[in-house]
This record gives sequence, structure tokens and C-alpha cells, in this order.
Amino acid sequence: MIELLVVIAIIFLLIGILLGAMRSARIAARKAETRDMVLQIKTAWQAYLDEYRRFPETEISQMDVMAIQILNGQNASENPKRIPFMDFRKGGQTTEFLDPYGNMYQVDLDTGLDNWVTTPQGEVRAAVAVWSLGRDGTPGTEDDLKSWER
Repeated sequence: MIELLVVIAIIFLLIGILLGAMRSARIAARKAETRDMVLQIKTAWQAYLDEYRRFPETEISQMDVMAIQILNGQNASENPKRIPFMDFRKGGQTTEFLDPYGNMYQVDLDTGLDNWVTTPQGEVRAAVAVWSLGRDGTPGTEDDLKSWER
């Protein structure tokens, strides 16, 4: 009888360890997916700048429907060559582009072309800054994932 209780206790202990490891793996996977998408969005906006030598006249501060239409070639006034700089078909997101935490990706474009953008953490020397608000959804906190930091 005691042996059976010991075996059951060991099984529950192992299940607890396994669940903790699975949770950690899920968190790491979300973070990696978010970082990858932040870099893809940054690359797409940099390709737009390389092509047109300017950023859109429309103010872009997050990856909403306007930003998606510009980057995938559906907005002829801001992307007259209709170049698809990024494919948004993955996940079927066509009205807003959300990170794995359910927040819209944030963007600041250097429309003055002086290589400075403004972020919640202050001025950053870059043509494009992209960030995720992270798990807490609050700007300027430690869990934000930023294109200008490694």
C-alpha cells in the first residue's frame, strides 16, 4: 500500500515538472515567433523605403489595415507599383496584424529621413522601429520585443 502511494506521488511530481517545462517551451516559442515577425515587418518597411525613397504619407503607427494594404500592394496611392513587400496571408489577418499575445505590432517610421524614430523608450537611431507590446500589452515595459535590440 505504501509503495503504491509512493509511485502515485512520483507520477504526480513528474507530471508537475512536465507541465512546467511545456509552459516554458510555449512562452519561448511565442517570444521567438514575435521576434521573427518584428524583424520581418522592419525588413518590409525598409524595402518600401529602398523602393520609393520615402515612407508613406499616411501616418503609420501600428500594423492596422492601412499598413497591411500598403505593404501587400493593395493601396495604389501609397504603393503605386503594387509591390508586395510582405505576405499577410498567414493566419488570415487582413484587418490588423496581431502578435501571438493578441496585440497589434507597433511601428514608427522615420518620415523625416534623418534616421531617428520615437519609441516608448525614447529616441532610437533607425529608419524603422517595430515592437510588440509583449505579454502584458503595456508599452514601454520590460517584456516588449523591439527591433532595435537583440
